[in-house]
Amino acid sequence: MKISSRSIEDVSTIELIGEVDSVSKRDLENLLQEFLDTGCHQVVVDLEQVEFMSSTGMSVFLEYLVKFRDIGGDLRISCVQRDVIRVFRFTKLVEVFKIFETTEDAVRSFSPWAITE
Repeated sequence: MKISSRSIEDVSTIELIGEVDSVSKRDLENLLQEFLDTGCHQVVVDLEQVEFMSSTGMSVFLEYLVKFRDIGGDLRISCVQRDVIRVFRFTKLVEVFKIFETTEDAVRSFSPWAITE
């Protein structure tokens, strides 16, 4: 898995490429923890180029979702491919995560003026 990150306004975005699994787990955890440690509490993860996500990958997202929400932030998901969204649906995590069609929509959703469902 390849990881890149950038900031858009006050939101940190992560773009993942490849597979999110037990092999790539540590790199993802390290970056998410770095965001927590440096005060970046609004995070969007772009999954457009993720072909596969294991239960280990899902558990990392869930663990950090809780950590971000505990401190008033959030971890939101964008651009989920068909095979990966099936995992979110099967595990009912579509009801837990805020999932957006585009990264831009996810970033905008953090605005205090954003209208969300």
